[in-house]
Amino acid sequence: MEHTELLDKLKVILRSAPSDVQEDEVQSVAQILKESKLTSLHLADSNIGCNGLKFLTQVLKHTQIHTLDLKQNNLRDESVRYLAESLKDTQIKHLDLSGNRVGIDTAKCLNEILSKTKLKSLDLDVHCREAPDDYNYISHELFRGRVHITLLNNKIGFKTAQYLNKMFPSISELTLGLIFEADDVQYLAQAFKGTKIGMLRLYCNHIMQDNGVEYAIGAFKDSQIFTLNLNGEKLPLEGVQRLAEFLRRVKVLDLRLCNNQMGDEGLKHLVPALKDSDIMYIHLPGNDIKAEGAQYLSGILRDSKIVYINLSHNTIGADGAKYLAEGLPDSQVTSLDLTGNGIGYVGYQYLGDVVDDTNISWVNLHRNNIEAGLAEGEKFDPNKIPRISKPVHRKICNMFELLVSLNPLTNKFEFIAPRNMKSFSIFEMELYAFFFRSLKDNPNCEVHIFDLMCKAENGFKLDIMNKINEFLETRQHKFNTFFDSKLPCLLESLGRVNGANIVRSFENLELSDIVQNLLLHRVFYYVDEKQEILHPYIYKLLDKYNMPLFSDRLEPNKRADIIAFFQEYPEMDCAQEIVDLLGSQSYL
Repeated sequence: MEHTELLDKLKVILRSAPSDVQEDEVQSVAQILKESKLTSLHLADSNIGCNGLKFLTQVLKHTQIHTLDLKQNNLRDESVRYLAESLKDTQIKHLDLSGNRVGIDTAKCLNEILSKTKLKSLDLDVHCREAPDDYNYISHELFRGRVHITLLNNKIGFKTAQYLNKMFPSISELTLGLIFEADDVQYLAQAFKGTKIGMLRLYCNHIMQDNGVEYAIGAFKDSQIFTLNLNGEKLPLEGVQRLAEFLRRVKVLDLRLCNNQMGDEGLKHLVPALKDSDIMYIHLPGNDIKAEGAQYLSGILRDSKIVYINLSHNTIGADGAKYLAEGLPDSQVTSLDLTGNGIGYVGYQYLGDVVDDTNISWVNLHRNNIEAGLAEGEKFDPNKIPRISKPVHRKICNMFELLVSLNPLTNKFEFIAPRNMKSFSIFEMELYAFFFRSLKDNPNCEVHIFDLMCKAENGFKLDIMNKINEFLETRQHKFNTFFDSKLPCLLESLGRVNGANIVRSFENLELSDIVQNLLLHRVFYYVDEKQEILHPYIYKLLDKYNMPLFSDRLEPNKRADIIAFFQEYPEMDCAQEIVDLLGSQSYL
């Protein structure tokens, strides 16, 4: 039986399951699942009901199913508690209960049972009302998974605020009640100080009520929010202005404003807050944005960290595409969704004329009537604009994947030897110099590395951004540590390769910490058969950084030997400079 057919049949059985579960029926269904060799059951949006879940729980005890997806099944506390009490007798390692209204009593039950199960991840929505000890039923056991908290009102009080901050270092999704009050703010701020919030769901009421934005800023100014979701709230102009103030003072990476109908005037007031902010992803479909709005957005792209823009289902037209084409070069934007904007073939040409000066690697140009203007035989891919050169961000990300890895012991990014190389020599060190050069030439490149890591992890993790920033800030030190650790390998493969050019590459980048560390390892720079004379460029840098060229006490004849050698080989780069230097009064 095909898996799809089997799942459909199972859903029918679960929906019609009686309250009195019969063991022979349980064994029959369990046998079918065993024979199918399924290890995952995806039953989202299946409306299986309480009886169906009880029946399924009995079946799971006799199978090897380790992943169970039950999201959006309208499950209530009774059935979820029944499942929780039976988990210890199953092989379930990954359980998704998101989208079901789970109360505090059920959270208490889960808390008590989780340590006795094989669960490694749990997706859960917890709906909380005002109750001083509500959250004491939720322990660290729940943080092996993702937790969505819904505060049905915002009156959590001092005790609960302390508990939330202690127990929830990260929350996958937080939905607040509809109204802020002044005394809510101090407790919300305490509850979520330093907390990493995957998605914060706000409503128009939060923005438009008196002092609402100030309350929201007070509550979340010390939090890290990945996604701020205001989809479908139809914010008026004043609401957009207030939202802009919030964005200036609260760290947000992903802004979702779909179907708000803000128009060009609303976007005009929003874009100043995007400039010099941390926002990387912006979703603006269905906002009645025309060419003028596209012009406002284009004007701040070069000074922003935005990598993804969704302007689908607006009406920017060919003129709007022209404005975007003016702002995209030298910006960080890699992905652009212009579905249904009527840009036509002319707008497509505007984008094509500049694509090689941009980071664009993906577009969505469906439903723009571009095909009508194509010449005979001209090919068109709605998800790609033909380009000659590879985007810079791709080069940086490829180098990062090749030369950097997350150390499982330190949980920090560190330099590594290239994964695809069987041997590692001094010659390959040029790869690292190229990587450093790319980072220097693209000061906002961390957004592309973060975007890469999020895609690799199939999700957004704010701590990854912190680790990337830590790596970039300390990359010179990390490289020195890596280089020193690879000395035996490098020495073994040295052969006739001279490392002076590697030092030159880092010197040209003005990376003095790396240069001075490289200069300590003189064995890489000898140019004579006896390995006594260094490359003249190395002597030049040793002098520049006030490092000894040789030891007068141990090598009393070395100055004369160096001069004689470079007089014999004057064609070597910097040879005459060293002859003049060592012959000068300061070295006599």
